[in-house]
Amino acid sequence: MCNAFQWIQYGSIKNIFMNFYGVSTVAIEWLSMCYMLIYIPLLVPGAWLLEKLSLSTITLIAAGLTCLGAWVKLGSLKPHLFPVTVLGQVICSVAQVFILGVPSRVASVWFGANEVSTACSIAVLGSQKALFERSHEPLPERVTELAGHGGHHSRGEHAAELPRPRLPPREALHRPARPR
Repeated sequence: MCNAFQWIQYGSIKNIFMNFYGVSTVAIEWLSMCYMLIYIPLLVPGAWLLEKLSLSTITLIAAGLTCLGAWVKLGSLKPHLFPVTVLGQVICSVAQVFILGVPSRVASVWFGANEVSTACSIAVLGSQKALFERSHEPLPERVTELAGHGGHHSRGEHAAELPRPRLPPREALHRPARPR
């Protein structure tokens, strides 16, 4: 799930990164496209490694690459360091190759033939559900502050204009609805 955040983090507040780095929309969009582009040539070697190494080793490699990529991107906090951001994103996208194969591998190793597809679908949908829930949490104050300074309209700018909800989304989900 942490790797998925690395994948989509730039697209949700694109205008802020465009203004900060002084790059085009296409350059920011390529930060997520590189995930798909890198997946194609590394799919077969990644699947081969998944077969040869243990699940814990593959998961550690993926987590390590995701962590390394995030730290590299942290080193790009100056407007002239956009190539460093791209490098960090590429490192995280290599980690994704390992991460995407884990649910099906776990399902095929741990479950019987009549349970594999159900186990795999639950694992994949569970991670997507967690990502969806996280992506709908309120933006931090500083991000909504910065969003108002961009020239283009994006989800980040609209979020800055909306009033804060009474309850954070996670708490609101678990409270019963009030009668109208």
